Amino acid sequence: MKRITATWHWYEWSAAFFLMALLSTALLADFVANPQPLLVVEEGAWRFPAFEQPQASPEPSSEAFVMRAPIPYDAQAIDREAGMYRSPAEGAARYHWLGTDSFGRDVLAGLVYGSRISLFVSLAGILIATGIGVVLGGLAGFWGEWRLARATLLSGALAIVLLFFYGIYRLRFVWFDLISRESSVAWGEWGTSLALCVGCGLGCWGLGRWFQRFAWGKRPFSIPVDALVSRLIEVVIAIPKLFLLLAFVAIFPTFLWVLPVLLGCTGWMNLARLVRAEAWAARHTGYAESARMLGFSQTHIFFREVLPNLWPTLSVALAFGTAEMLLLESTLAFLRIGTDASAASWGALLAESRSQPAAWWLAVFPGLLIFLTIVSLRTLGDALGRRHRRYALSAP
Repeated sequence: MKRITATWHWYEWSAAFFLMALLSTALLADFVANPQPLLVVEEGAWRFPAFEQPQASPEPSSEAFVMRAPIPYDAQAIDREAGMYRSPAEGAARYHWLGTDSFGRDVLAGLVYGSRISLFVSLAGILIATGIGVVLGGLAGFWGEWRLARATLLSGALAIVLLFFYGIYRLRFVWFDLISRESSVAWGEWGTSLALCVGCGLGCWGLGRWFQRFAWGKRPFSIPVDALVSRLIEVVIAIPKLFLLLAFVAIFPTFLWVLPVLLGCTGWMNLARLVRAEAWAARHTGYAESARMLGFSQTHIFFREVLPNLWPTLSVALAFGTAEMLLLESTLAFLRIGTDASAASWGALLAESRSQPAAWWLAVFPGLLIFLTIVSLRTLGDALGRRHRRYALSAP
């Protein structure tokens, strides 16, 4: 602990504590901002109205003990008495410490509940991007080249095409029906497509086994995975990320759970480059060669020996990548893309300032929170990187 304290500055500790406080606020948003009492003790009975149905929770009497949330509003509660576009000075009389928005909703409660959406989308997006980057970067850097039987290659390519058509392309509108209307027809189409996916996968597997009976099907075929992944990274990274996201949004339905997938599918390139370089360097190290001599497979060596040694480098990339995901999510929310118009999000609150430029609090407070979060993540990434470099230099 002394070693860590000596290498971290006060502003890096401040960034870490700010991020922990922000994450805690997002997880405990129902306890921080809620119009219903958190606890009511009346005649020896304990009730929790904040977690009950409003119509099933009677009003507490004047003699009851009532514990309320620090913010007596949630993100969707409309205060008609306070009105629209109340400044912090005008709204403080009704506990609107940061004012109200265009609907009369509390801005501070919107920031609290908006942290859930912003952090969920950012963290889920960077996890998906990390998974894609680790797999593709590991294949390119550690394996470099695949040697497969021609029958296996042919059946695998056919399976990928069929699974993409029946599992993704054909179901993109069925997903919308399942979420928006939950119709029985959509469930039937989803089940049919799932059965077709399973049938196509089994059929291609059987076709590959049958092709291996012939001599040409058993002949090996080399796939230059390193060259293919490197060219794919160069092509995708050359396209502006925002344009790529807008293209995906035009194809797939824009729901909250789809947005992290889109962010992850457009943000894996730098992670794949990093993993490829580190895996290529670890490919011929002493511990990797020793594991090969002991008879371990390449997959075992990569996931059990090489990948754990990449964690210090990946942790730095994750901190910077999360900041980038948060900025992209806020940009899409500002453009009203990817989330519901009524959903509480930092970018959505920031977008409301366009219709009323005089409402400065709608631009200052969400923008300041986005700025502080991104700066804290980058500061944390710098601290982790410096610590990793110091340990690397001190290693024997």
